[in-house]
Amino acid sequence: MKPLFVAVALALFLAPPAFADRTFDLTGFVVWVDPNSEGTFDSPTDEIDVDLGDEMGYGASVNIFFTDRISTELSVSQVDSSFGLSARRRAVNVSDGKFDMIPITGVIQFHFAPEGVIDPYIGAGGAYIVFGDVTGDNAGNLAIDDIDSDDLGLVLNAGIGVRLGQRFGLVGDVKYIPVGSAARGVLNDAAGTETDIEISPIIVSAGIQIRF
Repeated sequence: MKPLFVAVALALFLAPPAFADRTFDLTGFVVWVDPNSEGTFDSPTDEIDVDLGDEMGYGASVNIFFTDRISTELSVSQVDSSFGLSARRRAVNVSDGKFDMIPITGVIQFHFAPEGVIDPYIGAGGAYIVFGDVTGDNAGNLAIDDIDSDDLGLVLNAGIGVRLGQRFGLVGDVKYIPVGSAARGVLNDAAGTETDIEISPIIVSAGIQIRF
């Protein structure tokens, strides 16, 4: 049974391209986002470190092909992310909470085998992250009142698509924003302390494509 499986897999991989005239893809996916963040509120009462947690979510994208190998992907995803605030001097966690994180990316991709069964690709483009309302437990009378994105960041992209018949496929995708995208956080202390929160997110997704 195993040799037969290997033979079929090799046949599919080595077969000549059988899928042509690819125009655009629609993809729905699950996503994991690691904000890879750092930031510190210099509050009058203490130095408060911010830790944004990695979480799972969902998203969708459209990928428009201009040539056989060049395409532009527009992608939106959403995760219900978490944050923690810890006081340095007191060495205690003072607050935990949640907020929506919505990465929006636009990427130009180069496809190595766009008409094949297996289609690896690389890309680069821009990313903007939208933050939703902040909610959570106020354990120590301190919490984040607001988080706003104010920067467009570079995004690097790589992934692989696997064709399943004429119209459907699977895709695995990784995006990385290497240049810290700045977000502005506001603390609900008496001074309304603000800080820049540097984030360099890693965005990993897996989904199902409909190809046209």
